[in-house]
Amino acid sequence: MAKCDYYKLDPEERKKLLYRFYTAVTALTSYDEVENFFKDLFTVQEITMFSRRLKIAELLETGKTYDYIADNLRVGKDTIAGVQKWLEYGREGYKKAIEKLKDVDNVSERKKIKNQKQKEAFSFEWLKKRYSAIDSDDVKDLVFNIKKNISKQKRKKSLR
Repeated sequence: MAKCDYYKLDPEERKKLLYRFYTAVTALTSYDEVENFFKDLFTVQEITMFSRRLKIAELLETGKTYDYIADNLRVGKDTIAGVQKWLEYGREGYKKAIEKLKDVDNVSERKKIKNQKQKEAFSFEWLKKRYSAIDSDDVKDLVFNIKKNISKQKRKKSLR
């Protein structure tokens, strides 16, 4: 990938580029969207590097030693020191990410997020969840009839 000297960019252009990038990341709404975006954007090595830094931050926050982290993650102490510096003097990004991860640390929550499929309102999955007390065959019939009526309405409009 071609290198770009951050400081040679016009400050206004830098600001626009970074804003666009951060906005793109925050606009993604599911685990799969973020995963696919990062896989398209970064190499496997880069993703691994970012992931390790996050894990280093988590371990430092739980009081693990540099030796423990270096041995378990097979990273250099300079890398650990860099993460430690950002934890202490940075903009709280690592700390906020770690805090958010604690909210989803429950294994079942992680599976739910990983397998999350965006359920459109009135889709079969949405109806099945919303009306779980109703027999799923009845829900299927309801969805079939709704789709059938919508199709009829569309055909009527197209004939006009």
